[in-house]
Amino acid sequence: MLDRRGARSYACITMSEAYQVCLMIPEDESGEVYRGSFVFRELVFLLRSALRSLGHDCAIKPNSLDEGCTNIVIGYHLLRHGEYLSRYRYIPYQLEQLAAEGGWYSEDGLKVLSGATAVWDYSGQNIGFLAEKGVEAAHLPVGYHEDLEVIPKGVGKDIDILFYGSLNERRQAMLDRLGKIPGARVATASGVFGKERDELIARARIVLNMHYYETAILEQPRVSFLLNNCCFVVSEESADAPYPGLPVAVASYDDLPETCRRYLENPQRIEAESRAAYEAFRTRFRMDELISRIL
Repeated sequence: MLDRRGARSYACITMSEAYQVCLMIPEDESGEVYRGSFVFRELVFLLRSALRSLGHDCAIKPNSLDEGCTNIVIGYHLLRHGEYLSRYRYIPYQLEQLAAEGGWYSEDGLKVLSGATAVWDYSGQNIGFLAEKGVEAAHLPVGYHEDLEVIPKGVGKDIDILFYGSLNERRQAMLDRLGKIPGARVATASGVFGKERDELIARARIVLNMHYYETAILEQPRVSFLLNNCCFVVSEESADAPYPGLPVAVASYDDLPETCRRYLENPQRIEAESRAAYEAFRTRFRMDELISRIL
């Protein structure tokens, strides 16, 4: 669809429509829920807060789409494509690292995207991949909202380096190297969400972000939440740059231990750079403003 200027419009949506954020949390045959969906918990609240800041009605409803509103779907790749989807206006927010091999791409997921009202994607690299598959997506980085400032303040820092997230061989190998930094207190948490995870973050001097996949796309849901809360992040360098000019500490995979060691020796630098990154993030990457550009 083209607007009056001849530019492509990503969604046939009016500013008065109601929205619903749908987080897909499937269950297996025994009734056990897929806990991997919980990594998007904060993102669900972020979208609701941002849309409400723009003046929209917005609810949250797991696992269920509503015919009476526009559904923003988190975890679309967990849906099964079928004729039933044609009843709904839905926008998948594509948050997976896509690749023909080693990512979350599937033909069934492509069908879900192809039938959507619009598609949002957090990564410019993913957008190029989807374009090759015939799917046009709008770029929506994960941004800031004051409602997500939830990490406790004034907590004693008894963890020097914290990593939370799923583990694989490359991540575990790096954690083993970090454990050899003299005197460094390294903590790892996997399958921890919500308040328990937030309390760990509050105790950490450095929160480490490193990639799971070789596609090396920045883990925006994790990093944005930390920036949103003025936490200090050291991130493995990424194939894309969703926050250009933001003063975030970045290092190659091999240089992560030395980078963390240097910062631990200079706590004043940690304080100054975390504050600078927070101020830049909340000023330049407000989620309501980012969404308003693509509606």
